Amino acid sequence: MSGKAFFVGAHEFRFNAPQTAEGAWTVTIVHIDHSKTPALHNRFTSDAVYTVESEALSYAEELAHELARHIE
Repeated sequence: MSGKAFFVGAHEFRFNAPQTAEGAWTVTIVHIDHSKTPALHNRFTSDAVYTVESEALSYAEELAHELARHIE
């Protein structure tokens, strides 16, 4: 499972492409709001599956950046 992360201010977005039991790949994104004490964690898991890890990771990155655009 590979993963990446980026920050937008105090907001951290981690995304990865975990492999399913069937051998496909899916998408998980974790949004951490470090401006709160304790930090708030929100997890997003996609129902979509991909046959290639790089496709899943690419989609995860797109989705994480889209979520980041909606931060207040």
